[in-house]
Amino acid sequence: MNHPQIRTIKFERTGIRHKLENQFWLRVLALWLDSLLINYTIFWIIIICLNILNIELPKIISNGVYLLIFIVYSGILESSRYQSTLGKYFLGLKVGDEDRNRISFLKALCRAFLKVLSALTIIGAWMIDMNKKHQGLHDLMTKTIVKRR
Repeated sequence: MNHPQIRTIKFERTGIRHKLENQFWLRVLALWLDSLLINYTIFWIIIICLNILNIELPKIISNGVYLLIFIVYSGILESSRYQSTLGKYFLGLKVGDEDRNRISFLKALCRAFLKVLSALTIIGAWMIDMNKKHQGLHDLMTKTIVKRR
């Protein structure tokens, strides 16, 4: 069965064209996959180790530890030769500088930290589909782009 494919939507009022391959939602899905990985592996390993050592962390500190794990995880993987976290890799996305080159570990760490702030403000993440290069606020600040492999 052959279904017609809609490639773009044109919003008459704004003139902005969006591909139905909406990068915002792809990146949200990649973040969700990464969160699952962190929640059900890395974070639980740390929690089990803390329980074995009889160390109890207050909720705010455990949230801070989770964010720190996420930032380091993103920094390591986005600066690797694959240029993506596992979630982005499975969805065929990669992070690079504006010339699509691999970014440094320090730039990847800054990007991950700013990504957390960008997500908290919502506007920073919403910007992803509002410009031609699909850059969120964190991408603009670190001069990075996320593209298909």
